[in-house]
Amino acid sequence: TIGIGGVPSSKFTLPGIPQEDSSLALTQTKERIWRSWISAYEQDRLQHASYPNLYDIGFDKPETHVLMVGDTARYALYCDTTFTGTLELRGLKHGRYDIQSYPDGRTLGRVEGPSAMLPVNFKGFMIIRAVPTGK
Repeated sequence: TIGIGGVPSSKFTLPGIPQEDSSLALTQTKERIWRSWISAYEQDRLQHASYPNLYDIGFDKPETHVLMVGDTARYALYCDTTFTGTLELRGLKHGRYDIQSYPDGRTLGRVEGPSAMLPVNFKGFMIIRAVPTGK
């Protein structure tokens, strides 16, 4: 949801309350994950970002969405299986960009726009951001 600029929601029940669907119980692990994504949502407010529509969902693999906030681009990548390959980071201006994992901010490398290519390997989804280095 956050990767495409949507507003996140949740459907949890308090632990210890009997229920038919135990997958809805809020565990400490689920709460930690939920808090990290809600914190990212509250900090970045990506639902107000621009969506330049740079990838074709039917033809570009992996499925890729871009959200632009100023000169920073966030790329949400989706794949039903494991994807290993090179991603063209479309929409970047001339200059250098640090590539960070999202939402934890780990540095994954540096690329040069506007024709940046990034090797990626992920299963299910991956969200990264390209932050201008100013150098």
